[in-house]
Amino acid sequence: MNIELFAHPLSFREQPQAQADRLAAHGVDGVRLAFSYRSGRWLLTTSTPCAVADFASGRWFRDEPAPHDGGRLELPVLGDDATTATAALLEPGIEVTAWLVGLHQSGPATAHP
Repeated sequence: MNIELFAHPLSFREQPQAQADRLAAHGVDGVRLAFSYRSGRWLLTTSTPCAVADFASGRWFRDEPAPHDGGRLELPVLGDDATTATAALLEPGIEVTAWLVGLHQSGPATAHP
């Protein structure tokens, strides 16, 4: 049986390797990791105590600029959490797929109707 889950990079901010190893120990084969995400409120169950994170519209979880169309739809860079999480997940053999939410970003859509 193949077990995959969706995850947010901030879930790996504290002890990324321990979080990845915990998923592997529970039989997780793959993670669809949010490299770009719309605004929202996340309950990060991997932090102690559980933290609530609020994000404004459209964030890119890498340390390099997000791909864009020549300047019209650039996303603010939040940090390099996606790279850290990816490296931690690959170590125990968990497959990582980038999860991009590109059409539900109210900030860029409002700025460029």
